[in-house]
Amino acid sequence: MKLKALAMAAMVGLGTLPVALHAAEVPEGPHVVTSGTASVDATPDIATLAIEVSVSSKDAAQAKKQVDERVAQYFDFLQKNGIEKKDISAANLRTQPEYDYLKTGESVLKGYRAVRQVQVTLRKLDKLNELLDGALKSGLNEIRAVELGGCQPGRLPPAGAREGD
Repeated sequence: MKLKALAMAAMVGLGTLPVALHAAEVPEGPHVVTSGTASVDATPDIATLAIEVSVSSKDAAQAKKQVDERVAQYFDFLQKNGIEKKDISAANLRTQPEYDYLKTGESVLKGYRAVRQVQVTLRKLDKLNELLDGALKSGLNEIRAVELGGCQPGRLPPAGAREGD
């Protein structure tokens, strides 16, 4: 009986807890509560391209060599199209074994895959399609992302600012 009374008192006490917590959030006395959102629309003037090349071969060194050749060909294409070296990055390379999995549960080494991602910062958006086509023609076989943005965010008005103020 005491256990039932104790359980009932605990449930009643816990039931009033959210009300007590909510009451603590509201200040005593007159107050004003506001909320809002803001956004700024801007035309992008820069694009960041993430393009990947992936090659499979029986030999890891051969797969890497083919990736390097394709990336070098794309670098030449980019430089011929006025993209500066500072706007090109292809630092990350990874190689990994590839296996065939048999019905018996065994795995057999099939070869190796080499993968490298190239990032390009494009400052003339009218060349976007040309650079993507050039990547595919150079043998880079996966366009991972095209992110549009602004290179001079300080030129935008603060979010929520009204014209004429």
